[in-house]
Amino acid sequence: MSYMSTGLDFFSIGVDFFDSDCMVIMGTKYGSRSLLLAVRLQSKIYGEGYFYHWGEDELLLFTHRMGADYTADYVRQVVQALVERGFFDKEKYEAYGILTSVAIQSLYFEAVQRRKVVEVEPAYLLVDVAKYKNIC
Repeated sequence: MSYMSTGLDFFSIGVDFFDSDCMVIMGTKYGSRSLLLAVRLQSKIYGEGYFYHWGEDELLLFTHRMGADYTADYVRQVVQALVERGFFDKEKYEAYGILTSVAIQSLYFEAVQRRKVVEVEPAYLLVDVAKYKNIC
């Protein structure tokens, strides 16, 4: 039996990522390690697909994997700030406890166009996937 991953093996980061207003403010308020946290969160999301369930267990596991410089309280604060600043979609976060965004979903669905079938949870979508023939 073969396993087919729903996630991506890699993703791109725009050359202006660290200079975006959101990341400059995050770095100023929470320190440069918040920028690494944001990139690691994106990596986790893309590794799973186009969203990531974010609850207490995920917070604790993620914090542990970030290392001793990170506490659960710090990670919780940074994630909340990223949600409040629109880096992650606030409505989907509050309604479903997921981390996602239009940018994340756009990149993901472009990247998986050549896959035969991509299953989605319609309630989690922020982008129109009608143009993709492989979405079900």
